[in-house]
Amino acid sequence: MEPEIDIVELMKGMVLFGLWRDSDLRLVRRDVSGMMGLYREFLEPGEFEQGRVFVVTENDRLEGEFRLFVGGERMFPELEQAWIPPGLFAHLVLRPRLGIAWPAAVKRAKRHFYSTWLPGSGMRSGGVDFQLLSAESHGKQPRSHLYFSVVDGG
Repeated sequence: MEPEIDIVELMKGMVLFGLWRDSDLRLVRRDVSGMMGLYREFLEPGEFEQGRVFVVTENDRLEGEFRLFVGGERMFPELEQAWIPPGLFAHLVLRPRLGIAWPAAVKRAKRHFYSTWLPGSGMRSGGVDFQLLSAESHGKQPRSHLYFSVVDGG
C-alpha cells in the first residue's frame, strides 16, 4: 500500500546546523549512520532520541550523486548550516515495519514520490527533501515524516 501524500505549506524557512556530505544510493545508508553518530556527539545525553533530527537531501532523484545533510535546529558554531526554504511540500508519514528498516522505507517512499505521484500531480520538484526524525521515530511502532519541496509545474 502506497503512503498517502498531502500538501503542506512551510510559512517560514528553517536554518539547521549539522554536517554536509556528497553521497549516492550505494553509500547513503552508511553516510547517514556515520553522520548521525558525529552529530550526536554535539548533543547532551538523550537529546538525540528526544529531539528533532533532520536528514536533508538536495537534488536527489534516485540516481547519481546528491548532497546529504544530517543535523538539527540547535545552533553549534562548529557545524555547517542547511536552509529549508519556505514554500509548498508534499508530505507523507513513514511507518517502517521495524525501526531498523528506515533506509528501505525512505527508498520506497522516494521512488513512489518521484516515479508515480510527482508526474501525475501537475507539480515539479523544488530540489530539496527532508526526513524529520523525532521521539516518535523510536520504539515498537516508529514513524517519521518525509517532506519534498514542490512548485507549480505550470
